[in-house]
Amino acid sequence: MKSKTGSTMSKLRPSPITIRVYPLLVRAIEEGCARGLNRALKYNSGPPYEDVRDAIEEAVLTELCELLDFGDPS
Repeated sequence: MKSKTGSTMSKLRPSPITIRVYPLLVRAIEEGCARGLNRALKYNSGPPYEDVRDAIEEAVLTELCELLDFGDPS
Protein backbone atom coordinates (compact mmCIF):
# COMPACT_ATOMS: atom_id res chain seq x y z
CA MET A 1 0.00 0.00 0.00
CA LYS A 2 1.44 3.37 -1.00
CA SER A 3 0.99 6.53 1.02
CA LYS A 4 0.39 9.98 -0.46
CA THR A 5 4.15 10.57 -0.65
CA GLY A 6 4.68 7.41 -2.66
CA SER A 7 6.56 5.45 -0.01
CA THR A 8 5.24 2.10 1.13
CA MET A 9 3.56 1.71 4.50
CA SER A 10 5.79 -1.27 5.24
CA LYS A 11 8.71 1.11 5.75
CA LEU A 12 7.05 2.55 8.83
CA ARG A 13 8.27 1.03 12.06
CA PRO A 14 6.22 1.09 15.22
CA SER A 15 7.66 2.84 18.25
CA PRO A 16 8.81 0.56 21.06
CA ILE A 17 6.32 0.26 23.90
CA THR A 18 7.37 0.07 27.52
CA ILE A 19 4.83 -1.61 29.76
CA ARG A 20 4.70 -0.46 33.36
CA VAL A 21 4.02 -3.87 34.85
CA TYR A 22 3.37 -2.98 38.48
CA PRO A 23 0.57 -0.47 37.83
CA LEU A 24 -0.95 -2.94 35.37
CA LEU A 25 -0.92 -5.70 37.98
CA VAL A 26 -2.29 -3.39 40.67
CA ARG A 27 -5.20 -2.39 38.46
CA ALA A 28 -6.03 -5.97 37.50
CA ILE A 29 -5.80 -7.21 41.08
CA GLU A 30 -7.91 -4.36 42.47
CA GLU A 31 -10.62 -4.85 39.86
CA GLY A 32 -10.57 -8.63 40.24
CA CYS A 33 -10.80 -8.43 44.02
CA ALA A 34 -13.69 -5.98 43.82
CA ARG A 35 -15.56 -8.16 41.32
CA GLY A 36 -15.00 -11.32 43.35
CA LEU A 37 -16.07 -9.68 46.58
CA ASN A 38 -19.20 -8.29 44.98
CA ARG A 39 -20.14 -11.79 43.87
CA ALA A 40 -19.20 -13.42 47.17
CA LEU A 41 -21.03 -10.92 49.38
CA LYS A 42 -24.04 -10.35 47.15
CA TYR A 43 -26.38 -12.41 49.30
CA ASN A 44 -24.32 -12.72 52.48
CA SER A 45 -23.47 -10.25 55.22
CA GLY A 46 -20.01 -10.19 56.69
CA PRO A 47 -17.22 -7.85 57.72
CA PRO A 48 -17.11 -4.40 56.11
CA TYR A 49 -16.53 -4.71 52.38
CA GLU A 50 -13.65 -2.22 52.27
CA ASP A 51 -11.73 -3.99 55.06
CA VAL A 52 -11.95 -7.36 53.33
CA ARG A 53 -11.07 -5.90 49.91
CA ASP A 54 -8.06 -4.02 51.26
CA ALA A 55 -6.76 -7.08 53.12
CA ILE A 56 -7.03 -9.26 50.01
CA GLU A 57 -5.36 -6.68 47.75
CA GLU A 58 -2.49 -6.16 50.18
CA ALA A 59 -1.92 -9.90 50.59
CA VAL A 60 -1.91 -10.54 46.84
CA LEU A 61 0.42 -7.62 46.10
CA THR A 62 2.77 -8.71 48.88
CA GLU A 63 2.97 -12.19 47.36
CA LEU A 64 3.66 -10.73 43.90
CA CYS A 65 6.43 -8.55 45.32
CA GLU A 66 8.04 -11.68 46.77
CA LEU A 67 8.10 -13.30 43.31
CA LEU A 68 8.72 -10.38 40.96
CA ASP A 69 11.45 -7.73 40.87
CA PHE A 70 9.98 -4.42 39.75
CA GLY A 71 13.36 -2.66 39.84
CA ASP A 72 14.00 0.86 41.05
CA PRO A 73 10.69 2.70 41.61
CA SER A 74 12.06 5.98 40.25
